[in-house]
Amino acid sequence: PELAMNPHIPDTIASDSYIDINQLVTAADELSISPPSDIEVYSPSHVSPEANTATVRILDAGCGVGNASFPILESNTSPGLFIYACDFAASAIDLIKGNPQFNSKRLYPFVCDLSSESIKFPFPPSSLHFILLLFVLSAVPPSKVSLVTKRLSRLLRPGGLLLFRDYGRYDMTQLRFKPGSCLEPNCYRRGDGTQAYFFTEQEISQLFEQEAGLERIQLISDKRLQVNRGKQIK
Repeated sequence: PELAMNPHIPDTIASDSYIDINQLVTAADELSISPPSDIEVYSPSHVSPEANTATVRILDAGCGVGNASFPILESNTSPGLFIYACDFAASAIDLIKGNPQFNSKRLYPFVCDLSSESIKFPFPPSSLHFILLLFVLSAVPPSKVSLVTKRLSRLLRPGGLLLFRDYGRYDMTQLRFKPGSCLEPNCYRRGDGTQAYFFTEQEISQLFEQEAGLERIQLISDKRLQVNRGKQIK
């Protein structure tokens, strides 16, 4: 399922089946997001001063090795764009810092467990324009998922946008798990020890709208028909 939350997405962006984050960043002025002067942002001293003067701030939550952050920065060279990128794995953050494209004036990677009971972000609440949550919630223990969505929603500025994508119920990945992999209903253990949960649209709506208090703009499931043409099997 894929989700977008913000009541002010321009029609030119929201009319397609999928929302393009690069288009959104470029059109940030049209989104009715509170202007920078409304909320003062003071990052810790170890964060680049550019974070305080940025006109568009993004959190790439569960960023991995930067597969979302780096393309955004590459396609949008505006000096007013700043990305915070966090991940549970310190090794992933080290890889981001070692990437030839890494620029501390535009990107601040840090280790963070989004499901931890106590957590401190390098920015205040209500300071982010966008949050990316791409294939992250499925790896969070089901008992902690609501905590994570509520916590992230408080980081958005008024009118800010959260972009979510994750595994849907009965995805082929779910159907391919071997017997004995199931930890609890619709939650499985991978070979590397991580877990994967498979959501329904109803669960996503419950988490983000009813519990986190966000407003839905788009919630769709990507359904595709796979065909083995050699065996004529669908």
